[in-house]
Amino acid sequence: MEDGGRITAAVLVERAREAQLLDKLYAAELMRRFDGMSDQRQLDLFFHGYLCVAWASMLLGDGFGTGEYSMYGAFTVDLDTCTITDDPGADPIVQNIRIAQ
Repeated sequence: MEDGGRITAAVLVERAREAQLLDKLYAAELMRRFDGMSDQRQLDLFFHGYLCVAWASMLLGDGFGTGEYSMYGAFTVDLDTCTITDDPGADPIVQNIRIAQ
């Protein structure tokens, strides 16, 4: 944010919905409407399933160069300056990970 604050992807989706971004994405043919799926869910899929992956690919390269294992991290996208910056101090999210012994 301009004040240096950050928002989550969920907040980004909500703000996009409030700004009627979905209609603009359909008009630009960047998305197609899925019958029976809420606007909220369609925006969620666009941001999480497409846009965030596209930004990560711009930062890390296609496929992220990670091979077949899990990775974690965070990055900041500045839409005003068109920059993507890695967060080297990102904390891992481990509540959904089980490490086999």
